[in-house]
Amino acid sequence: MINYINLTITKNNIFKVFVFLFLFAFLSPINADSWRYIRDNFGDSTYGSRTPNSIFEMHGLAMKQEGSTIYVAINSNMPLAGTTVSGQHIGWGDFIMNFGNLNSYNPNDSGLYAVHFAGSYSDSGVQNNGFYSVTTKSVTSINLGYNKIQDYLNVVGTYGSLGGFAYTNGYFDLNAPAQNSIKTGSYISAINLLNATQLLSFGLDFATGMAVAAGDLGSQTFGFSFTLPGTLSGNFIAHLAVECANDMMAFYDTTTSVPEPASLIFLLFGLAFAFLRAKK
Repeated sequence: MINYINLTITKNNIFKVFVFLFLFAFLSPINADSWRYIRDNFGDSTYGSRTPNSIFEMHGLAMKQEGSTIYVAINSNMPLAGTTVSGQHIGWGDFIMNFGNLNSYNPNDSGLYAVHFAGSYSDSGVQNNGFYSVTTKSVTSINLGYNKIQDYLNVVGTYGSLGGFAYTNGYFDLNAPAQNSIKTGSYISAINLLNATQLLSFGLDFATGMAVAAGDLGSQTFGFSFTLPGTLSGNFIAHLAVECANDMMAFYDTTTSVPEPASLIFLLFGLAFAFLRAKK
């Protein structure tokens, strides 16, 4: 025998349903994705010659999105403030995100955005940390770096890795220097710098995510978070390089559309109104 539940639709019940849906929509996590990791080759940095685990070694990159917030974590040997080599300070390049042409990189593409996170410890075209709409440049020539990516690959040979995809896939022009810094930037929003302890509280685990022993990771873990504008969604490629381009990582990923609270409100009111009309 099938037992049917007799639910009497009243205005009071409708109000309770509306309140439940409202709380569910606004208090529940939206688009809460887990961390996504890329593992770079732990032996593809250079210091004059290929020097595994040098100060420039980049080990891994991780990203996740919760609602409209993007979290980025970096594991490497170089600290946030950079390092000094032969009297030359070398810092971090900017975290560059391409929402435009994903087949090949164009430094003047209208789909380029970047996070400047190293403050005044870099040669970026902007000095204030933040998320920007950008054009990009290379600062390798003033940082004891490579005149072109192929020169770097000639040194590291088969060890050369971007982590997320191969250097040979055609995205970067190997006969040009690495585009690693903001040239011009239009400020969009602030960022929050995050240390290793804070990232751990957000569930970051490079060792497990990259399937390596914790002792094999880089000595430095740090990152940042920022708000993704509602106009940005879909596929993107992000890359990051130290200013000398002695190592670089690239990440191919997909974002989801930023939730629009106003649209959710209208939807909920519409459902409640439809129930009320049906009861009349």
